[in-house]
Amino acid sequence: MRRVLRKILLGIGAVGLVCGVFRITVYVQAQNGLPIVPGEPATEEDLKAWYPETVAEAENAAPLYLNAARAFALPEYGDKNIPFFNGNELPGPGDALPDAALKSITDFLAKNAETVRLLHEAAALPKCRYPAEGQKEGEPVVGRPWPMLALEAVLNAERGDGNGAVDALLAGFAAAGSLRNELMVMNTIKRWWCSRFLLLALERALTRVTLTDEQLMAISTALANADTAEEMTRGLVGMRCGTAQYFRGSMEIKKEMYEPDLPPQWLQGWRRQFYFLSGLADMERRRFNEFIHDWQEARKLVPFSAREDAAAALQERLNNASTWQAPITRAFIKETSIIGLVIQETCHKARVATAEMGLSIERFRLKYGRLPDKPEELIPEFLQVLPADPFNDRPLSYRRDAQGYSISSVGADVPHAQWDHSWVTREEIVFTVGR
Repeated sequence: MRRVLRKILLGIGAVGLVCGVFRITVYVQAQNGLPIVPGEPATEEDLKAWYPETVAEAENAAPLYLNAARAFALPEYGDKNIPFFNGNELPGPGDALPDAALKSITDFLAKNAETVRLLHEAAALPKCRYPAEGQKEGEPVVGRPWPMLALEAVLNAERGDGNGAVDALLAGFAAAGSLRNELMVMNTIKRWWCSRFLLLALERALTRVTLTDEQLMAISTALANADTAEEMTRGLVGMRCGTAQYFRGSMEIKKEMYEPDLPPQWLQGWRRQFYFLSGLADMERRRFNEFIHDWQEARKLVPFSAREDAAAALQERLNNASTWQAPITRAFIKETSIIGLVIQETCHKARVATAEMGLSIERFRLKYGRLPDKPEELIPEFLQVLPADPFNDRPLSYRRDAQGYSISSVGADVPHAQWDHSWVTREEIVFTVGR
């Protein structure tokens, strides 16, 4: 009997030793399994140092942007006269705004005069640091009122007020830039969204009023700061470092996010404990880190087709990950369209590039009293190099007509979802000035 008991104990000890060695090995591999790009944070502590939490109160625009969001009153649902809200589109830059739209925009801006004032006041401050704990539950989204600055630019341009239009545009780009250092991918998407409205307003302003060279240069500088490549990197790094706590067994994620399809409460708890104690969570953390790293690398690929193919491969990896293999990964990014984000980032770059070229053309026209016959005339006085279309790395298309000119990119089909259903929107990227 003792011999049998000894064998059982030895067997249990051997199994425990193997499990311990396995657990330690998995943990070490998870910690050291991914080379970190020099200069990027590797831990949550590094992440905090990468984005300092303190900014002098007198220099910090964040409280003003938050107060602007709190004061903001949305237009009535179904109002078709106010562009940029409720899915309403702005008429083409050469088309006059209907009287009903002018009145609705004027009334809407007057109703939100305090919000507009706060946005301009915030734009004048040199720094911005939002609360480290993020948006509080029930708080309005900080960027929700920002399209009002594009509306203000549209209204001022319609009235022939070039100074007012420029002030509103610069305040709008400053608002979008307030998210530059935030460590979330969603903030980059907000900047794309806001910049798109501002560039539509810029088209209209250039069509309606003649700006000075100084004003055109100021907008060009704001556009140069609108590049979100670094911010997207920060967002992905923030995702990689910020989720580390959840792979250590943190209870901050609800159990339903781990095991949505295992109803018995005790089974959910048992599975969760086993997942962390066995080292499976550490293995997933390594795969998660590798996924974020590969996403970063995919964004750097040239030409665009290579980026698109790499994003499609990443999307397939994400879609095929089971709830058992990657419950935490799925909890965080299961609804993310990797392909859509890669294409939308390229669309944003194309919009900025067409607008930059348009501003250079306006500077040329201001000095020489005519439009350039071909883009090469802009070099080197107004552009060092011609901006390339990020979708095909070829020169942007420049066309003149009796009404003015247009600069266009080939654009792309942007998928909006990759899970239960999918649809695409054709992004036609054309910057048009009708004067």
